[in-house]
Amino acid sequence: MKHKQTLIFLILLLISVNFSYAGNVTITLVGNDPLTVNVKGTTVDEEAAGLSIFIYFNSSSPADATTNLIASNVNSTFLTSTFGWNIFETKLIETGSWLKDGVTYTSRLNYANSNIITGNNDIWPTGGVNVLILDFDPGGPGKAYIELNGADGVPDYSTTAHVVTFVNQTVTPLPVELKSFQVDAIEGTKAQLKWTTATEVDNYGFEIERSVVSESKDALANWAKVAFVEGNGNSNSQKNYSYTDNNLVGGSKFKYRLKQIDNDGKFEYSDAVEVEVLPTKYELMQNYPNPFNPTTKIKFSIPEDAKVSINIFNLLGEKVTTLLNEDLKAGFHQVQFNANSNSSGFASGIYLYSIETKNFKAVKKLILMK
Repeated sequence: MKHKQTLIFLILLLISVNFSYAGNVTITLVGNDPLTVNVKGTTVDEEAAGLSIFIYFNSSSPADATTNLIASNVNSTFLTSTFGWNIFETKLIETGSWLKDGVTYTSRLNYANSNIITGNNDIWPTGGVNVLILDFDPGGPGKAYIELNGADGVPDYSTTAHVVTFVNQTVTPLPVELKSFQVDAIEGTKAQLKWTTATEVDNYGFEIERSVVSESKDALANWAKVAFVEGNGNSNSQKNYSYTDNNLVGGSKFKYRLKQIDNDGKFEYSDAVEVEVLPTKYELMQNYPNPFNPTTKIKFSIPEDAKVSINIFNLLGEKVTTLLNEDLKAGFHQVQFNANSNSSGFASGIYLYSIETKNFKAVKKLILMK
């Protein structure tokens, strides 16, 4: 009996010693569903003696509709298998009321583990490791918060207390998780956008923005809205979206991005995706609008670099104005005709507009109706 009491005393003493010092590590809380806890040693020989932390959350009905957070959804494989910490592991789901970073949380995971039996040969990787993976979406206000259990939740065997740095102590998952976004050229005249969301919360929709890729590296992108696609509001399942842009103007290389807008007006941009849509033939399109007053737009495409002239003629064949006469890159282009551009203006009636390059000529009619 005396030996048993001595062993218990020694274990308690070891626990006391181990949890006296904080490890020199960085802790990061990442994402949702799964929610992960990443620990990174700041030196190549940072000892790992234990881990004792709280993760606060509010979900009672997670977005993935599998289950609320329970002990079996807390994956601690790295600690239990790689480190071999499996004797004193604790996973407790507790309820209460805790105010953290301006948010009141009603649930928390109380996790603890240590290597007081296996010795002091475990090292926190300098590249970081996901010590906990929670098959779980924090739900509620969409937030989770992490902190040490007490001041020394990441102990080691050193004789001097170290520093624990939280890179991301509070996690707020994005209302919309964009899973993929791609743009493809189709038929030599259009750009087809496809994107997929994994989950959506309060998603009003997506504005599609386009920018012409400039040859100048110093040129700033000039983004313009080309369309709006309505979102699905709230969704726990994958949603697929698509849009075809058949109104390309400005060249042959374009960038697209999505402006995801919440119901409350907040928004976030996706990464930009570049696509090249090279025309396969020369073409002069019908002006729009037609009839018009006083302005109309004329689109055309050229499959190669060329000097292009766009002219306006009356029905007698007399040239009344030149809209364009310059070298252009292959691609899709547009000019505007303003019937009030000269001092006397143009009279109502039918006019002709023409395109001319070294290898192509075409003529179409337009109607000015004042």
